[in-house]
Order: sequence, then C-alpha cells, then structure tokens
Amino acid sequence: MGPLVLSEKLDLLREVLRPISLQDKRVLDAGTGRTSARALLEKEPSEIVLVAAPGDERKAKPAREALAQFPNTKGNVILGDLSNSGLSPPDSFDFALADYLIGEIDCFAPSMQFPILANIYNWLRPGGELLIVDIEPPAVNKVGVLSLMQEFVFWAQMTSVLARRWKDRPRDYKAELVSTWLKGIGFADIRTDYYERRLDVEYADGIHKMAVERLSGLRNESIREGLRHQLDAALSAIRDLPASRWINMTQTNYSIRAVKRDG
Repeated sequence: MGPLVLSEKLDLLREVLRPISLQDKRVLDAGTGRTSARALLEKEPSEIVLVAAPGDERKAKPAREALAQFPNTKGNVILGDLSNSGLSPPDSFDFALADYLIGEIDCFAPSMQFPILANIYNWLRPGGELLIVDIEPPAVNKVGVLSLMQEFVFWAQMTSVLARRWKDRPRDYKAELVSTWLKGIGFADIRTDYYERRLDVEYADGIHKMAVERLSGLRNESIREGLRHQLDAALSAIRDLPASRWINMTQTNYSIRAVKRDG
C-alpha cells in the first residue's frame, strides 16, 4: 500500500495528529499559522502557545483568529525568536509542533535549524514529544507538472524576498537529515512517515493569491510589474495543462515524531 494521498494541508495535519492525544497537555506551535493552529486546537489541549517570528503578522494574525474560535482553550500568540533559548523556560511543554518550520527557518534565521530544534528539546518536559511536518525535496528525475510548479513557487517566493517579508527563499530539507539532527540533539524513538499531498490548480491559485497580496510591499513599480508578469505567466502555464497531466501528481510530505528522553 502506497502513501496516503491528501488534498488539503489541514487534512494532512489532521491525519498526522489523529493518533496523538493532546488533552491535558501544554502545547507549543513553533512557527504558527492558521492551519497548524486550527489542527492543534481541534485536539483540545489544556493550553497552547503559538509562536510566529518577530514581525510576522502574516502568520500571527490568522493564528489569533483560529485561537478565538476555541474559547475553552487557554492560549496566546507571541511574536518571538525561536533561536533565543530564553523565549521559554526549560521543561515548559508536553508537545511541540514544527509545521513547515524547517524550511522557513532559512527565511528568518538562516542555518539555525539545529539550534532551534535544540531549544525546542530544552523547552519540552522529559517524555515530551516533538512532531515535525515538512516537504521532502522532489526527486531530480521528476519532470513535467512538478517542474512547472517549482518554477511557479519560485516566483511566488521571490515576492516575499523582494518585499522583505522573508530574508531568503525557503529550502526543503530531507527527512533523513532532520532525523540526524534530532538524534544528535538527544531525541529518541524517532519515527518518520510519508504522505502525498495532491497538487492541483486550486493549490496554485492559492499560492498566486498570497503572492499578489505581498506585491503591495514592493515600492519599485517596474520590479512589481515585472514580478507580477512572471507570476501570471507561470500560473497560466499551469492552468493550460490538460487535466490528464495532473493525475497522480503529488508533493511528498513527511512527519517525524521524536521523544525527549526521561532523565
């Protein structure tokens, strides 16, 4: 039986979190956003802390909106630097989620994946669990729709770079490498599972919409118009593909569960 294929990001997180109980637990959402916040809140933790990068209202605002929909859960959203070990006291959380954080760390704290994961380790109580969800880099021999999508995503990410919302475009890191980091930090019982997220035109439309919104942050009109042209052209190339080309075209996501050792 092959990997489970899912259509929406929220469906992916719900599936990954399905066997995990968060009741009576204090939870950290490291690198929060609307989807991760909602998926965690649906599990009814006793308390949740949702951390977005300093100045990142793009993620903090929807996290606050999600939190407001669950008034019975104690929680707050903070704009904090996950590379700061003093952000939280040691042994503060029973569970932590790093949803698409590994790649985006490049955007606000380049090359800080290992130190940030080490901080999360220290913030977890003994026996606490870390769940990482991220994107597996595509195989080099995959072509066609995926290569068009990669080009389109590149231009979408450039809107963030030029609008200075991010310091750099995010990269994808292999699950095998992330697992090696976790072992070096001291995590145990590391388990990796893979999920396939279906790529479709609606997914591309969503990326295009967010990128266009970020274009308003560009003051240079010629760059803004040129980038919009590249975005529209890349989206058009995807939308012109026949439906038959999209069959079985997916993006591989992985989840890694790891436990902080007792003692």
